Amino acid sequence: MPTYPQNATAALKIAAIVTLVPSVGSCITALPPAVQVASLAFDGISFASTGKTMSDHAISAVTAQDCAMVRALRGQAVCARDAQLAELEEVERRLNGTQQKSGN
Repeated sequence: MPTYPQNATAALKIAAIVTLVPSVGSCITALPPAVQVASLAFDGISFASTGKTMSDHAISAVTAQDCAMVRALRGQAVCARDAQLAELEEVERRLNGTQQKSGN
């Protein structure tokens, strides 16, 4: 099976989501008005508390990055590497390096 760079894989995931979300979004018109209002309320609450909509959180979960579509309006990259994840990876890298040195 071919391997692809991580950036290409993340870009493919984002492209798939961006393509599918609008088609699913049109289904909301078939939902009762109360459900539509609740969905908008959840998006509003999510955006007010985190700066990201529910869709942004879903994209972030799929790509394992910090994604927010509003960044595109600011001319920024939609997805950025999650700072906490980067910090954890750095700690893990340092611990692995320390363990390898002490094991020799």
